[in-house]
Amino acid sequence: MRPIAAQYYLTYNCNDRCEFCGMWRDSEHRVERESDLNEIKGILAQLKSLGIAYLDLTGGEPLLKDDLPEILKFSREIGLTTGLTTNCILFPERGREIAGNVDRLVFSLDFPTAEEHDRIRGVASFERVMESIELARSLGASPIINFTATRESVRFLPEMVDVARENKLLLWINPVYDFEGLHGFDPETISHIKYYGWNPNVEFNLAALEFMKTFGNRRERPRCRAASSTVTISPDGHLIIPCFKNSKGKVKIEGSIKETLEKSGDAASSQGRLDICDGCMMWPYMIPSFFYKVDKFFVLNIWSLIRLYWKEYRIKKGEKQ
Repeated sequence: MRPIAAQYYLTYNCNDRCEFCGMWRDSEHRVERESDLNEIKGILAQLKSLGIAYLDLTGGEPLLKDDLPEILKFSREIGLTTGLTTNCILFPERGREIAGNVDRLVFSLDFPTAEEHDRIRGVASFERVMESIELARSLGASPIINFTATRESVRFLPEMVDVARENKLLLWINPVYDFEGLHGFDPETISHIKYYGWNPNVEFNLAALEFMKTFGNRRERPRCRAASSTVTISPDGHLIIPCFKNSKGKVKIEGSIKETLEKSGDAASSQGRLDICDGCMMWPYMIPSFFYKVDKFFVLNIWSLIRLYWKEYRIKKGEKQ
């Protein structure tokens, strides 16, 4: 089965200082030179030829990439379905540049108040998110609010639902997966999330929540299919195999992405089996992985995807009425 998703880290630079993300302080993920626009276009064209169903342009903070509008425009021209997640610090200035060229626009918001959101982000950005929501809606977009749920922030889920409902947007509950010391949520917290998930303005991945009950990936019986399901590309145009967490897995693209993947079979076979893989719940890889084995996680993942698309459609339809 071919890869269905791509994670393209356009830059590792970030203007946030989030407690739950080590990207901004991680010395392992650094590059001397980022790919230029022509190189990026070449990679995107190859991803299209591979049949990638969904491209996630990520970082770092993607809006720090000067030529992001051209990248998004080219992605749309060649027919790639593209998602972009931003902390919104730069969106009020750059939102008009990318309008109409993103299939799924995602805004990060972690608390319903400026005091708490800005504290955990390490930068005053709450008001920028609110300003960005207004701008995006004026441009005809319905951004999804990405709520990174930690053991601390999940207590504010009712208030986050209110924020989504008042702004007529969808709230995506994203359980934190890379926070130091995190070992998933207790059953009561998972039930709490599920309760609010039936709200028409809220969605989550049910397979992910059920997977948390198993305490994540296990090396002896890996559920992760990171290398099989997802093509991961670094800012300097290298493949990262099997996944982003394996900082030593950078592979220079020799010939084409397809050829390089075929030559990297040994590296791909380590997916889910490395020391760092034990207990992993990195959803950008795990959720696509659920498609690669028919079990309860496969079924719950399909169901969650259908619910997500239906709620997105309902909200966008409501915006047009």
